[in-house]
Amino acid sequence: MKNAFLLSVFTCLFFCQCKTKDYPLDALPAERITFGEGGGFTGKYITWMLLDSGQILEQKGIAGELVQIKKIKRKAVRDFYKKAAALDPSLMQKKPPGNYNYSLTVQRDTTEMRVTWSAQSPAATAVTELYEQLRAQAKSPEKQNK
Repeated sequence: MKNAFLLSVFTCLFFCQCKTKDYPLDALPAERITFGEGGGFTGKYITWMLLDSGQILEQKGIAGELVQIKKIKRKAVRDFYKKAAALDPSLMQKKPPGNYNYSLTVQRDTTEMRVTWSAQSPAATAVTELYEQLRAQAKSPEKQNK
């Protein structure tokens, strides 16, 4: 009986250690995917950030406060990071700005790949597909991701 209790305690401790820890907003990791959109007549911007912990952060406006809006599953995070790493750096070129602009930034350690585009000067299909998938994940209700 004593062994079973000890085994269950160690098992519980082991699985508790596997849970990813959330980053505080003042100590974000160097590796992240940032994506956003904005402009138009109102000039409003919104930016989201996907961290390797699964946290999705949101910033409304250029100087808005960064807040965590949700957390997604690690498998989805790994898939997004794989797709971002597979992007050809030649696709990540700044396009001339338009009325409403989109951006995607992939940061890894000391490297950063960034692309901005608009409807008037679109980005490559691989970039826009990844952007749309990330945006859909950020805008979907949290209940669907649990």
